[in-house]
Amino acid sequence: MKINFLKWKCAAAVGMLLCMTDVANSQTKSLPYEGVAGWQETQDKRMEWFKEARFGLFIHWGLYSAAGGSFEGKKYPQHYAEWIQTWGKIPSKQYAEVLKPKFTLRSFDPKSWAHLAKKNGNEVYGADLPTPRRL
Repeated sequence: MKINFLKWKCAAAVGMLLCMTDVANSQTKSLPYEGVAGWQETQDKRMEWFKEARFGLFIHWGLYSAAGGSFEGKKYPQHYAEWIQTWGKIPSKQYAEVLKPKFTLRSFDPKSWAHLAKKNGNEVYGADLPTPRRL
């Protein structure tokens, strides 16, 4: 009886996987700005500018910035501070208690960042300022 039930479970799982694969492959691709007037016509010109710009600056600024690649003395080899909480499986409360005192606006100087970017010839700018959430 147990063997038949196990076979039935395996067959059901395989069937579900096949259905999911079929659905995933049947989805149609859509263009990123489909329906926006002039998007397709100007795509080549915009991409040419982007390729010529070559040099850009993207700033990540959030609670994770205070981690700087390590948390409570442990260095993380990936060097992506925004993922340390996930990689270290650090509970939100502990993460916040350790990093909140270190994360101050003392170093927040977007004007100097913009000046530095312009001085160095950056033509593409961006910032990742995550929405604060209660920890």
